[in-house]
Amino acid sequence: MIDCKALEPEIVTLRALEAPPSPWRANREARLITDNAQRLLCQDDRVVPVEYVDRGDVLRYDAGHCLWCLIDSTDDRLRLRVLRCRGALALDLQVGVDDRLVDQLHKQRRIKEPTAEAARAWLEDELLLAPTIGLAGTRALARADNTGTRLTLVGRRHEADLRERDGRWIIVRLAPARQHDSELTLLHGALAIVDASTAAVLRSPAQRQQFQEYLDAHGDYVELWRRYAAIEWGQATEAGRTLSVLRYQDREPCGEEQLRWRYAVDPEQARAFMERWEALARDSKLPDLAIEACAEPPAWMLNAEQTKGIDSGRPVVGERPVLRDGWLILSYDPNREHEAPPPSGLLCLSIHGQRKAHERRQQALERIRSSANPMPQLRLLLEGQPVPTRTDWRLEKALSRQARAAFHGEPTDMQTRALDLALNTPDIAVIIGPPGTGKTQVISALQRRLAEVYPDPRSIQYQLLITSFQHDAVDNAMGRIEVFGLPGLRVGGRRRDAESPDNDRLSGWREARLAELAPRLDAAIAAEPVFAALRGLRDATTRLRIQPLTPGERAELAREIDARLQDLAETHRLRPTAATEQRWRDWLAARPPEPAIASTRGPTRRLWRQAIWSLRTSTSAFADDGAAQCLRLLDLADRRDQDLPDGDCTSLEALAMTPVPSDRQLADLAALRERLLTASRPDLRPPVLRNVLDTEGCRLLDILLGELDAHLKRRPEWARLAIIGDYLDDLRLDPTRIEQAVRAYTTVLGATCQQAAAEPMRGLLSLDPKDGISFDTVVIDEAARATPLDLLIPMAMGRRRIVLVGDHRQLPHLLDPDTEKSLEEAGELTQAETKALEDSLFERLVLRLRRLEEEHPGQPKRVVMLDTQFRMHPVLGDFVSRTFYEAVGEPAIRSGRSATDFGHPMPELEGRVCAWIDVPAHSRDDRDRRLPAGSRIRAAEAERAACEASRILDACPDLSLGVITFYAAQRDLILEHMGDHSLAERHEGRWRVRPEWARDERGAERLLVGTVDAFQGKEFDIVLLSIVRTDSPLRGEDRGLALTRKYGFLRVPNRMNVAMSRQRRLLIAIGDIALARAPETAEAAPGLAAFLDLCERAHGRVL
Repeated sequence: MIDCKALEPEIVTLRALEAPPSPWRANREARLITDNAQRLLCQDDRVVPVEYVDRGDVLRYDAGHCLWCLIDSTDDRLRLRVLRCRGALALDLQVGVDDRLVDQLHKQRRIKEPTAEAARAWLEDELLLAPTIGLAGTRALARADNTGTRLTLVGRRHEADLRERDGRWIIVRLAPARQHDSELTLLHGALAIVDASTAAVLRSPAQRQQFQEYLDAHGDYVELWRRYAAIEWGQATEAGRTLSVLRYQDREPCGEEQLRWRYAVDPEQARAFMERWEALARDSKLPDLAIEACAEPPAWMLNAEQTKGIDSGRPVVGERPVLRDGWLILSYDPNREHEAPPPSGLLCLSIHGQRKAHERRQQALERIRSSANPMPQLRLLLEGQPVPTRTDWRLEKALSRQARAAFHGEPTDMQTRALDLALNTPDIAVIIGPPGTGKTQVISALQRRLAEVYPDPRSIQYQLLITSFQHDAVDNAMGRIEVFGLPGLRVGGRRRDAESPDNDRLSGWREARLAELAPRLDAAIAAEPVFAALRGLRDATTRLRIQPLTPGERAELAREIDARLQDLAETHRLRPTAATEQRWRDWLAARPPEPAIASTRGPTRRLWRQAIWSLRTSTSAFADDGAAQCLRLLDLADRRDQDLPDGDCTSLEALAMTPVPSDRQLADLAALRERLLTASRPDLRPPVLRNVLDTEGCRLLDILLGELDAHLKRRPEWARLAIIGDYLDDLRLDPTRIEQAVRAYTTVLGATCQQAAAEPMRGLLSLDPKDGISFDTVVIDEAARATPLDLLIPMAMGRRRIVLVGDHRQLPHLLDPDTEKSLEEAGELTQAETKALEDSLFERLVLRLRRLEEEHPGQPKRVVMLDTQFRMHPVLGDFVSRTFYEAVGEPAIRSGRSATDFGHPMPELEGRVCAWIDVPAHSRDDRDRRLPAGSRIRAAEAERAACEASRILDACPDLSLGVITFYAAQRDLILEHMGDHSLAERHEGRWRVRPEWARDERGAERLLVGTVDAFQGKEFDIVLLSIVRTDSPLRGEDRGLALTRKYGFLRVPNRMNVAMSRQRRLLIAIGDIALARAPETAEAAPGLAAFLDLCERAHGRVL
């Protein structure tokens, strides 16, 4: 209360008539009570009779209602300040805190977290007074206007103007308190600051009931995916029960090149276990099958429904089981740390990863379902329902100088609009980014603008999350991030490095900063002679510190340092303090010369030490020849020019003349002998240690250089260069410190959807297991490819905004057909629920948010599509636009670069951008065929693809090449044929591109062979597309099914879009041209027919 502006400035003094039972608390409220002409001052448990020192105060203060604040007390004198009120009014009042006020308090740094709860707590402390005796309830000071429609609460340092809105008083203005002439009214009763934010409205019982009625009528999207997740987890546990367990009695490590453990098992049980394992490996769709060793059965094996909260830690997981001579051998990943398995126990299927993923999904679904996530309107938006939005939102400018620098040139209108929408969205923004439209640049610019507009720069650490469902997508997005000159921090990673941050990327950033800044700084420093003079001084002091120098060399170097200091002072007016300079010279002058005794060598040293040892220090020994030994030492010192202090010479001469010395003289002689022996002991340290500068000298040099550096940085003409120079020195010489600084101050974190909720993230954010993870902004790249179960994990963390970036016209998420079938069997799915499973969450939001814009004019725009591509030749860009976007009603995609930017030297295809290499199917052996596992191959096409790849790489050594196919078996066959051209090799039982061909000297991908799934988000100069399918007659009465049998993946426009949009300069299809010319191709695979048509025109060629 002492800070309250309404307190009168005058001091009122009271005299205590009794001593209090405990000391008074200064600067705290007290209460003055008048009872039968007796005045009592009350504070907590202290009640003391008092009287006014100034009798005039009786008339001024006894008549009204006053609040008192005790300033201090001395003996029996109490000094107080008073706040006079018009009177007390009993009133029950709830004061609402809305989103606008929360933002204001956060921007003013009144609260650390921009939440209504933090704002409510701060306002309670600021505006409300604690209850007191005689007045019921909480108290507050108020002032009302004449109309009765405006009420102002006066707090300690602020005052809040209230307005009645929808039956509730809301704080419409919070400002510093001012002095007013009008008296205040003391309110008391059920006074409370309550949450009136959008979140509170959405969490209200009425809103929940209304929304539940909608879900009952139209279906519950979150509940649908909760059921899907439960079935998926049930299938994983069922697979574990099917494999069952294999008990072992002992285990021991084995293997030299790779870590292995072998387990002693029962041979019969082990054979049955291996049969079940092989069947599981053949039929199960679980990823990365592995076996774990544990002491007891895991909880999921006992009861699949009671695993939550049970965590036995990370299991010991092995792979590739082999049964040999009564031992079951498991191999272990050498890139991960492994604890030793239990001495005895059991082996079972490891579904630890599936369990963690399931728990994270369930937690996210539950937070969204119960509106416990930081953005409670998320669930309504998932259902396409309108949500209350703020009308007082301050719109930030989309572009700044730093944001513009994130683009390769001037941003397009739609890129600017996308940035504006993402920056100013009240909740969700969806950015559709067709191939090559610069969505990653938009993400980078957005991160820079978010950092610039964040209310409190001191608390922006780790507030922005960039995530995606795949590591490559996260790495690609994080590679462009640089906010305030710092890169983002990658949390987690692939399994081989999931426990450590992305050190390689931080090292790359550090080297890039050096390459960028060092040349410019070196040139600027070269133009300033003072830096060269300082560098010479530092070099001289470094030599003085560490070089082995003789006394003469040290003196010469000291004179050089003095000369350099003098030059800095006279030429550049740069010098240390006079005291420091004098201390250095005094220290150097006082440094003693090298002891002559210690410098003796050979026979001289031996004779000298023998003479010292021969000194007699006991009474009986001295009586024998003690005087003679003293004379011998004196004579040797004189003849050998040994430096013996005068005091020691006097003592020896006196002893030589004393027949029977006293005990004190003998004790002094013993001390002298010990001191001389120590001084004559040879120094066996190497010269680099023996002749270095001592600690005091090093400390003086540090002070001297530090003062010069501080003086330099105070000079405006040199300060900037000096600071940047220190920064570059750290980049060069102290990478660990630089990387620690990046981790401490970076604003952006990157992680996959799953790892965003993993333990490394919690550890970095210093959160307890029960705490929910939240970020101011969550940006999800390649959002159309993530399953809703994974996508909802980071979406449940978004507090201020969620930005989804992707393209629902490219690859969608993939679901397990068996899980969908089980879900159908568990309960009938409505048509809407079936559609909800098929569509990506990204596409769902695109459609529903667009509909919200159309049907509810008050709803903000949340969806934008980038419309200019920069990746490929304009002819190819127009082809992709017409075929995969305009054909389905999306806007046209323009080309932002000239055709002259996309030339290539490929023989036979000069000036062309597309081609079809015909591999006809003349015989049955030439046709594609289906393998037992379901994949397809076409041998003739694979062989031709390998030959063409070799020809392209030879003809275009500076260009990159991607070889795409729709089937994994065809990919492997192409790689096998590439082995004949020395482009591929066998590695750990599989074919891969040889390392020397995989990347160029800059580290960029040069050759990649893979399925369509491996290519989304990538681009290459030239792309070879292996079609695989060949022409055949339609069979069956169901035309749709017949077309699917004939064309397969070629019927899926999303896959065709990705396959035909990875190239920059040239796209070449290899396959049976008869298939593309078949009459039904335009219906079944319009992209294939359209591409052949393009090849047969002026910009293409058929070979």
